[in-house]
Amino acid sequence: MAQNEKYSYKSYPYHGLSFKDQPAGDFDNSEIVGSGFYQEYVEGDASVVKDIFPTGMTGVTFKDCNLDNVLVPTGNTVDGGTNKNIKVQNDLEDWFVDGSDKPIEPLMKEMRDKAKISSLPKDIPRNKWTAEQRLKYEQVQKQRIDDELPATTRDIKPDDILKEIVRDN
Repeated sequence: MAQNEKYSYKSYPYHGLSFKDQPAGDFDNSEIVGSGFYQEYVEGDASVVKDIFPTGMTGVTFKDCNLDNVLVPTGNTVDGGTNKNIKVQNDLEDWFVDGSDKPIEPLMKEMRDKAKISSLPKDIPRNKWTAEQRLKYEQVQKQRIDDELPATTRDIKPDDILKEIVRDN
């Protein structure tokens, strides 16, 4: 299969991207390598997943591409890379979501685990955080990681972390 020079090794805009007006033949039966097609969900969008490729496109292999929040049409394949659904939640953090846009786990789960912060969807704040709340969260999260909390420390809910005091470093 021939590598698609036109669309390989490119990074495209995070929102509003569409190849719908391009001929499917520009894509058909080719390999697109190492490109970023990721589409950011913006509040008000109808869906997390964006249908950005030409109708009827077939035989394309996306090798090591970022296709997060992008619908890969039937008849095309993903080889390596990523093709997950991601949406910012009320804690202003990116979360993987299922086909119904319900959160599954945070993108930065390992960091939350180190800081002993709950990664359970039920613990996402009910109200959307402000930028100031998010900044405090990040400061406390960093402190908790730096403190290397013992394994016996119980996970804290994200809203409760806002009650912790931020130390001057």
